[in-house]
Amino acid sequence: MFNDYSEEVQKVLSDLTEEANEGHKSALEVSAILSKVEKIAKELRKEIEVHAINEAYKYDKKEDVVKAGCKIELASRTNYSYKNDETWNEFKQRLKDREALMKQAMKSEIWDENGEQVPAPETSETTYLKFKVL
Repeated sequence: MFNDYSEEVQKVLSDLTEEANEGHKSALEVSAILSKVEKIAKELRKEIEVHAINEAYKYDKKEDVVKAGCKIELASRTNYSYKNDETWNEFKQRLKDREALMKQAMKSEIWDENGEQVPAPETSETTYLKFKVL
């Protein structure tokens, strides 16, 4: 029978996090470990995605499917591409051009083709950790 290891995995990761929070283990090291676990899980999930979707089709849509403590639903979405519309492409290019002007306005005063001063864009900065798994 299949053993759901999610509780064991959660316990190990929770213990690591607690050790980092208490200063017994490097927070950067634990963060790196969590990043690796996340990457591995994402890769493995992608590897079985087709099989999981095929299995989900076997269930009645009205039936709740619960596996390993997760409610699972088969879902879909529609993606739209507007690249086949020349007007849309022109607007998009104009937007890119305007954004470039606004970025230039951060360095010096600039006026657009209508003689109006171009405002600099509003900015915000976020600090984060970037991981590259070796």
